[in-house]
Amino acid sequence: MNYGLFVCKRSFAIMKDFLPHKPTERVLDILELLSQNHDGLPLSKIASLLSIPKGTLSPIIHTLNKRNFLSYNSDAGTYSISLHAYLVGETFASQKSAFQYVHEQMSAIVNSIDEICQLGILDQGNVLYISKVDSKEPIRLLSYVGKKLPAYATALGKALISPLNESDLRQLYPMGLHPLTPYTITDFHVLAQELDTIKTSSIAHEKEESLAHLECFAVPLFSGAELIASISVSVPMFRLSNDKSETIKQTLLSSKQAIESYFASQSISKKTFLSQSS
Repeated sequence: MNYGLFVCKRSFAIMKDFLPHKPTERVLDILELLSQNHDGLPLSKIASLLSIPKGTLSPIIHTLNKRNFLSYNSDAGTYSISLHAYLVGETFASQKSAFQYVHEQMSAIVNSIDEICQLGILDQGNVLYISKVDSKEPIRLLSYVGKKLPAYATALGKALISPLNESDLRQLYPMGLHPLTPYTITDFHVLAQELDTIKTSSIAHEKEESLAHLECFAVPLFSGAELIASISVSVPMFRLSNDKSETIKQTLLSSKQAIESYFASQSISKKTFLSQSS
């Protein structure tokens, strides 16, 4: 058996396809462009780089300037990022400590257990892996930030969909539950029953449901009644004993308590946390 490489393959709105709002896109494009050009750019250069007609661009630029999101250097004839954009960025920076705090807790978990710890969020029925702290073990799960897997097939994902009932699950997965391995749950009723267990225990678990020879444990992270994210520990099965399983679960529950207390003290919202981790 080769363990050299593993790839771990209280309401949710199902987002529908939509067309981006062009004027809003242009405002954001302008701010992003000028954030990368600290000396500023003239209106003509902005229009050229963004392929926006000058007649369309001019009132947007002037409005941003009037609202103090852009400043105008009359000597150079250039626009650059100004005070209000800076203040918005400072608000983000001051709240970013929530993401950093979670990462510190993940590092503490790995230092204690020496198995990989991962952080995920729900993305339209998938778990999106947004951070990880690796184990020092030579044989360990190899994962990467940005990976997506069906939430129903992973412990990390089950923690994220744990508030859902069977009807919610059928709406979230209208095409059904497709197996990744022979052990993936493909029955909505069985999955709903498992999620009910997670609601009670706060521990999600999967064994070879996304990848052979791998077992995972996870906990959901709430801020009040709002589910923000989840963290997990993944272990090659040959290294997992009953005692180690219990240690992992208790460590995750302890970290969950610490993180949720921090979220509550800082009034962290899902929107804030997701913006920090993107």
